[in-house]
Amino acid sequence: MKLTDLTIRALTPPVAGQITHFDDGLKSFGVRVSKGGAKSFILLIGAERRRVTIGRYGVISLADARAEAKRILAERTLGAHHTPYQAYSEAKDAYLVHCKRKNRHSTYVGYKSRLDRLDWGKKNLSDITPRDIIAKLDALDDLPMEKRYTFVVARTFFNWCLAQHKLDTSPMARMQVPPLGQSRERVLTPHELKAVWGACPDDAFGRTVKVLILTGQRRGEVAHMTLEGDMVTIPSSHTKNHRTHTFPVPFIALELLDTPLDWGGWGKSKGKLDSASGVSNWTLHDLRRTYATTHAKLGTPPHIIEALLNHKSGIISGVAATYNRFAYIDEMRVAIRNYEEYFNKLVSQ
Repeated sequence: MKLTDLTIRALTPPVAGQITHFDDGLKSFGVRVSKGGAKSFILLIGAERRRVTIGRYGVISLADARAEAKRILAERTLGAHHTPYQAYSEAKDAYLVHCKRKNRHSTYVGYKSRLDRLDWGKKNLSDITPRDIIAKLDALDDLPMEKRYTFVVARTFFNWCLAQHKLDTSPMARMQVPPLGQSRERVLTPHELKAVWGACPDDAFGRTVKVLILTGQRRGEVAHMTLEGDMVTIPSSHTKNHRTHTFPVPFIALELLDTPLDWGGWGKSKGKLDSASGVSNWTLHDLRRTYATTHAKLGTPPHIIEALLNHKSGIISGVAATYNRFAYIDEMRVAIRNYEEYFNKLVSQ
């Protein structure tokens, strides 16, 4: 058909999927109509019939879309510089191989999960627009920290693609890092903590949550704990601040640490735990804040709470931080026993 504003406005959505109507006047140029009624100008180029999305009808005019299609076809005909086709999925896989060689395993896993979430499949890298990226990030508005991390991972990925000459320009070149928003202040009440503990399943996930409650460590660190007596060590290669962390744990945690705590499928398991416990609007990291708050209520000195959490806040710094690394074992052990006594009374009520 000959595409005009009148004929485009008259196009009806398909019952399912998408349908493309090509222009009689310009080969391979057309308008794609989705089930939801969205209409976008597209161009098929090359022997592989690769689809280039030019823009959405209404945002870009038919005349401008046709002119852009002619410009793209002219560049190919005249041999102007153009980035060869590179599927997002292929570039992502190559980048993850690079990440696996140079980063810690936990970093690699984090990068992989976030790039998998973006999920543009076989779409050409050069066809991914800032609007595409913003749409993916906007879906994470309820998770501001995750939105920010996903942005950083995506930007790093596209910059790597530039360095590898898979792209001429990054679609994120002028995008700003999303704000974190208000920091979380969620602390579980004693009643909620007891409910979560009681609802933990008898599997690696449930035992992990219990260890988080009893130790206040980060989710990504507990799988790398080694136990000796009542002392646990997390190697520097698996701590956020890259400092080896050695600290005592409650006696009730010892049995939980006898078996591996490596676990996947956090989101689904966490959802089931919320339903079973009746506690909502909390994250696993909130258990760390709850742990620290409970210690403060029990009278544990701030520098001992800091030592238990392997947290560097400035209370102890400089030379003192270097030489006091293992100076508070006895004080930490006293704090742990007080916490264990409190917690045993809580869950037995």
